[in-house]
Formats: sequence, C-alpha cells, structure tokens
Amino acid sequence: MVACLGGFPARRRDGGPGVRTLGQGLRAKDEPVKGFEAAAALLGKVERSGLGSGMGRVRKPRQDLPVVRKASSARTGDGDPKGVLFVADVSIGPIRRAHLFERLCAAAVVLLMAGTAVGPGAAGSGAGQPPSVLLETATALTAFTPSLASNSSGIVLASWFEQDFEGGSFTSHVYFRMGSTAAGWGAAFTLDGAVAPDLQPPTVALSDSGDGLVIFRAGTYSGGFRPYAVGASVSSWGGVQVIDGGNGEKVSNAPVVAMDANGNGLALWQSDNGTHYSVLSNYFSAGAGWGSPVRLESTPTQNASSPVVGMDAAGNGIAAWSQYDGVRWNIWAARFTPLSGWGAPVLMETDDLASSYGQALAVDPSGDAVLAWAYYGAPNASVFSRRYSAFAGWIPATLLAGGGGEAAYAPAVATYGAGRAAAAYTTDSNGTQEVRARLFDGGWSNASVVAAAPSGRYFGSPRLAAEPSGNLTLVWLDGDEVTYNQNDLWAASLTSSRGWSAPYRVEEATGDVNSAVVVPLTGGRAFAAWSQGYGPAYASHAWVRELSAPDETAPSLTVTEPSEGAKVASPTVNVAGFTEPGAE
Repeated sequence: MVACLGGFPARRRDGGPGVRTLGQGLRAKDEPVKGFEAAAALLGKVERSGLGSGMGRVRKPRQDLPVVRKASSARTGDGDPKGVLFVADVSIGPIRRAHLFERLCAAAVVLLMAGTAVGPGAAGSGAGQPPSVLLETATALTAFTPSLASNSSGIVLASWFEQDFEGGSFTSHVYFRMGSTAAGWGAAFTLDGAVAPDLQPPTVALSDSGDGLVIFRAGTYSGGFRPYAVGASVSSWGGVQVIDGGNGEKVSNAPVVAMDANGNGLALWQSDNGTHYSVLSNYFSAGAGWGSPVRLESTPTQNASSPVVGMDAAGNGIAAWSQYDGVRWNIWAARFTPLSGWGAPVLMETDDLASSYGQALAVDPSGDAVLAWAYYGAPNASVFSRRYSAFAGWIPATLLAGGGGEAAYAPAVATYGAGRAAAAYTTDSNGTQEVRARLFDGGWSNASVVAAAPSGRYFGSPRLAAEPSGNLTLVWLDGDEVTYNQNDLWAASLTSSRGWSAPYRVEEATGDVNSAVVVPLTGGRAFAAWSQGYGPAYASHAWVRELSAPDETAPSLTVTEPSEGAKVASPTVNVAGFTEPGAE
C-alpha cells in the first residue's frame, strides 16, 4: 500500500495503522528526486534546476507552502523504487491542516502516477513485484512450456519440459517443483525416469487435499508418443504410468488434466489411430488409481482435437473439444459424473457458415461452468460463450465480442464463486488491438478495455486466473506485428475494491516469451510462468513470478498533529490511518 503517512508515501505490508514523523529514523536532505518535477509543478512551490533532465532539486521555498524532499535511508525492505519515502516539511506560518494534507497527498499521487508505482518501472518490468525465479535445473540447456496449478491453501505445483546434456548426449526430462508464497520454491525433481528417449511438455493439476497429477506424452518421433501420468499423495510422488490402456493409438498433442477437491482426476488427450484424431479420457480414482480410456466423440469417423477439461469439488467433470464434420470445425462438450461416467456429447453451436475452435473452459467448485470459443465467420471473427448450470444444464450461447466492424478471438475464461465467471479476449478494429474483459454475475457486464496495443504491436494468448473473492489476474503476450516475435509478457489485475489496474510488464529478461500461464493465490496475488528464449544460442528458459495488484488507491488518513488552525514552528506533520486489507 502506498500511503501519505507523516507527509510521505510509505508502503505497509501488515494492513495496520501507519503513523510516522520526521524524527523516527529519517534524516531529510536536499538531493535530486526522479519524478519530482511533476509533484513540484502541481504544488507550484519550488524553483527547479536541471530542466529537461527529468530531475529537480529543492531550492528556496515560498514561505506559505510545504516543501517535498527526499529522505535518505528510506527504502522499503524489498528495495522497490516505489518504496522511497518523501518527507513533507511545513514552513513557519499559519496553514490549515486539511489544506496541508490535501497538498501533501496530491504530491504523493503525482509521484506515483509519474511511473514509480503503477505501470512498468524504469526497465518496464513490473515494479513492486517479487523477482522472477528460474524454474529449471542448473544443467538445463533449454526449458519449455511450464505448467502451473494452485489450490485453496496457496500451494503451487509447477512442471516443465527440459533438455539436458548428460553423459555426452542430450536427454529429455519432465521436472516439477512445489512452491508457496510462505515457503518459496522447493528443489526441482525429475518425474519421468527413463520411460522414453523423447518427452513433451506436461500439464498439471492440484487438489485442495494436496494431491497432484502431472500428465505428459513420451516416446519417439519415429515411433510415436503415448500418454504418461505421475500421481502424488500428500507426502510423496508415485511412479510413472502409461494411461492409454495399451490401445496402440498415439498421442498427437499435449494431454490435459483436472482434479476435484478429494484428489480424483480426469486426463484427456488427442489420439491418432492412423485414420482419424479422437479425444480419449481416463479417470483417476484417489483410492484405486487409473481406469481404462474412453472415447468421447460419438462419431469416430470425424476428427476430434484440442480437448479442454475441468472438474468441480464433488468430482463431476466437463470436457469440450473441436470436431470436424467434413466441412467445418464445431465445438462439442460432454459431462462426466463419478457414478455414470461420460454422458452423450452435446453440440455447443450451430453457426454453420464457418469453423469454431480455440475453446476455453472453466468449472467452479459448485459444478457451474463457462465455455468460450472463437467463431471465424464473416465479416470478422467473434467470441461466443455458453454457460453450464448444475441445476439447469447448458444455457444458450451469448455473443461476447466481434462479428461486426471488429474481430475478436483467443478467449480465456475463469470462474470465481458459485455462478460467477470472467472472460477475456483480444480484439482488432482497423489494426488497433486491445485486450478486453467481461464479468458474469447474473448477466454479462459491458466490456472493459484492459490494455490497448501501441502502434506496431499485437496482443495474443490472454490467460485468466480468478480467486473466489472476485480478484482477477490477466496475462497476455505483446509482440511485434511485423516480425511476430520478440513477445513480452504483460499483466493487469482486478480486485473487488477497484477496477482493472494499469498494465505492467511481467518478465525481467530480454527475449521472446511464449507459453505463458497464470494461477490464482489470494489477496489479489497470482503466480505466472512462462518460457523465454534469449542468449547467444537463443536457448529457452522456464520462469515463474508472483504477481500482485499494483497499489493505486490512497488510504483513509487523518492528520493528528498539528491541531486545526494551529500555527506551527516545527516541520513535522503526524498522520494516522489504515491501509486497505491485504495492502502491500
């Protein structure tokens, strides 16, 4: 939280009262202050030197206005530039305290909006966020496509694909690490053993009971790949198992997985029988292990691909996929119950003039779900959504964006609390691209523009994470629209007490970002993970970073000294108040 405490902004981590004076360990001195000119211009109270350099120096003040000076030794413990404290001195003379406090806080707000608290920092790297953590091992040559899962206890499971150079040859491995905001990240362990020469990126799920599943495909490029799984108890990881039942079919893309609150799970993958693609599923029982694979599409002669899956707390699941009818791709879905297994597939849309794909799915603990997809019809692509109610079944589809004078595509969805949901997507209107979001709570809200792409840049691959309280974190890629590379990863946060934050850049290294994911924590925080190529050999590396909503709201504070209407001879103002719950 950035607060005007004792006449200067200070970050508080405990959410408690804040009172500070100049005499409490801070020695004020005149020295250059970045962003100072903006505050000084607002207050109209100092002469400035170094014009045009972005720097200012306190000189002789007018006798009726406060002076803003930088305090030495006043950074917060995390070294964050927005934690620099600014002391406010009051010149001798009668000043109404309400007027004084208004001016002091105005100076703080201008300093924050000048770039020290919101938006990219000096290096455009998300000032105020904890530093990024390299997930991969010390022997990694390259690391790709990290996957994340979190639970209600704040535990996070990360897994990624890594290529190492061991014993004079290249080897492929799938690794995992467990982490939390309280304990940090544990050591990296390999999951795969020696199941196959070639392995592909994993996906993960984590239950509220602390059990986890990591799903990946392994094999050879010449002989094909099979789906493998590693399960976990609360205290240890199990062995690697192949989960296709020995059906002889190959896996043609990365499997997906979901878990319920009790450690049961569903794995889905796209299977290739040599003639058609199919969507297969296998159920994991926390007590009995894996079952036998089941084919989900009802027309096995049609290609089915790109499954997504989610589960509620009671173990019910929903899956969706794209299916080709010989003319176009359509969106299908099916529901799973522990007692009856998979039900009959249901066609989600009937827009027969063009194909639909790019589906995204989220299921909440009560069994409600939200599904979104892109429809690539004329004159422009559009994004549709369809909701599932645990009591009423599938609700008719809703157009979220696009289809007219602008295109909309790449949807992402999340659920938060019973029956509430969020959707994000990118739009393109005459070459101007935006990331937008809409919220559902009994009906869809109007769209909020979360970010607008600068000229020459494009947006893509938005991902959403949602807490039950309604706090959201949205990440997306921002790339060069000419070369379509050199992607940066950006984020914005929405909390229940305010709207969307200013966008901020997530990654700190220079290089091309891809495969970004994000999962929720609590209090407006989230973990984002991504792979990024850089360095002389343009090797890829796997990173993770904790994100939190940028602090953009002033607290409610009261001037305790001097009293109303008093004349003062001391350059000290005491302010008391409380930061917001969960404030940084």
